[in-house]
Amino acid sequence: MIDAYVSENVLSKYQQLLFEPMNITVHHTIGTPLTAGFGSSGGGALSLSLALNQALETGLTRVDAAQIAHIAEIECKTGLGSVFAADNGGFGVLYEPGAPGIGKGILMEDTSDLAVVYVYYGPIHTKEALSNPDLIRKINQLGRTYVDELYRELTAERFMHYSRRFTEHVGLATKRIRALFKHMDAHDITFTMANFGEVAFSVLHKNQTDVAVDILLDWGADPVLCSVDDHGAKLL
Repeated sequence: MIDAYVSENVLSKYQQLLFEPMNITVHHTIGTPLTAGFGSSGGGALSLSLALNQALETGLTRVDAAQIAHIAEIECKTGLGSVFAADNGGFGVLYEPGAPGIGKGILMEDTSDLAVVYVYYGPIHTKEALSNPDLIRKINQLGRTYVDELYRELTAERFMHYSRRFTEHVGLATKRIRALFKHMDAHDITFTMANFGEVAFSVLHKNQTDVAVDILLDWGADPVLCSVDDHGAKLL
């Protein structure tokens, strides 16, 4: 049974906008592992907020609806910037923190040549991680510096370089993750860790993905290949 406290938080905020009681049933379908650092809670919160705004005819703007999702994530300690990312889509960096409409990010103009390869081992609960003051201190020590570097020049290679250095500094990589790093480093393919999840991933050019997948399969891993979504959350 998966806790739905983020969705419940979003729903409670919409209940305050209603003029009469209503029965509301929410169904989430999630295509990625949960508690894996993929922003599933933020994506769920945003998609639910956009859907409720339309279904209940509350008349909020998209930014208002996205901000409700962002606040729910902050209050539940399940993420910090994933709603902003899910709202915008693409491959980029949030260089000024905050909710959609407040935070500022840069996006790579053309992601058609990029893909993501990941290997999932297990969960790390974001709420527990974000409640750890020592971890937050480590994140803040280098996070701003590396964001500034990527703001100066955003490429897949530079992103992977600084993301890997950040992962090593924070020190959350498990034995399995470190072993995968070492194995792929030997093939000159950089992997990093999702925050927060026991997940190793790499953003690669498409002509590199087949090689990376084959190496991982030969090593006994179970890689997954994904494309980059340039559009962000949308109503179907």
